[in-house]
Amino acid sequence: MLPSASPRGCSGCGRRTDSRWSAVGLVAPARRGAVTGTLLGGILLARVFGGGLGQWLGWRAPYLVAAALVLLLAITLALALPTTAPTSNERYPALLAAAPRLLLAEPDLRRSCFCQALSFGGFSAAWTSVALYVTGSGYHRGTSTVGVIALVGAASMICTPIAGRVPDRRGPDRVSLVCMLGTLAAAALLTSGDLGSLVGLAGLAAGMLVLDAAMQSGQVANQARIFALAPTLRPVSTRPT
Repeated sequence: MLPSASPRGCSGCGRRTDSRWSAVGLVAPARRGAVTGTLLGGILLARVFGGGLGQWLGWRAPYLVAAALVLLLAITLALALPTTAPTSNERYPALLAAAPRLLLAEPDLRRSCFCQALSFGGFSAAWTSVALYVTGSGYHRGTSTVGVIALVGAASMICTPIAGRVPDRRGPDRVSLVCMLGTLAAAALLTSGDLGSLVGLAGLAAGMLVLDAAMQSGQVANQARIFALAPTLRPVSTRPT
């Protein structure tokens, strides 16, 4: 499942939750967080690879490479993964209609969605602002400088497997709290960008690294909380792995 997360992350257009949703249905409950964090690490690595590929060979290259890899992996995974039995015979429109009902029925689902929406909204706003600031009146740098900051932020993939193991042992709430505090710390670091010169750029890179780690680790915790809900909705393996 880890290799399958990477090529789709290269293009940024693939569905990322489906592989994690399938994976947690194939592992013991005590390992769900760790599996989620490991898969997310593959997506983060793919983001860096896809960005570099796009800069060197053009914007079409990540999509073409991802398409070829996904086709290859589809064949490989079809042969390697265990067969799963659907837990529902409902038609697709009915399954889509069930999502709002789950949102109303599950307080933990609402809390996870709300927290992650705020976190990712701040993350997206920060990245947009930093890119415009670095290439515009703040520093007058090229897009390669933004790429370097993104490369530094990719180091956050080290945190996601760790963040995934903590919910398995102590629950996701502790990780969520640490990630909220990390987001506040990142906001403080990003203010150093006003200093200019290399010091300001270093502050921006450090701030984005902390923000990336907090956002991605928070996503692992929130998904671990969600995947623990309604176990009857997950796929069930029908043959041993």
